Amino acid sequence: MRLFGALFAFSALASACHPEIATTGGASGYLITIENLAFTPQHLEAPPGATVLVLNLDPFEHWVRSEAAPESYVFGAVNGVSFDTGPFESATAFSIPQSAPIGTVVPYYCQIHEASMLDAPDLTVVAPDAGTP
Repeated sequence: MRLFGALFAFSALASACHPEIATTGGASGYLITIENLAFTPQHLEAPPGATVLVLNLDPFEHWVRSEAAPESYVFGAVNGVSFDTGPFESATAFSIPQSAPIGTVVPYYCQIHEASMLDAPDLTVVAPDAGTP
């Protein structure tokens, strides 16, 4: 039941923040899930301009931030690509800049939990249609 409620809130947030998702399906395949202090998937591919939805299934806040170097736990950018969700409880979203160079690999982490989340996820910028599920 918690999952259904979180997905409903997530869908409402995504539609409110990014109306193109509700009408075109936009970035429906670009999803990061956080559960049991772990990110899924470990390696996400998304094209420039994509909206990435982040779903938190844990009963506490998370805060997703890009970093210039893996496991540095310091906010940063790679080739001008950065994102920072701020603290959130259930769901949030961020966008990949239209100018993001193809092939850019951006590691990210949770600002709140840093090293206690033992995975080292990343997002790779791919050509349009290459990352579509």
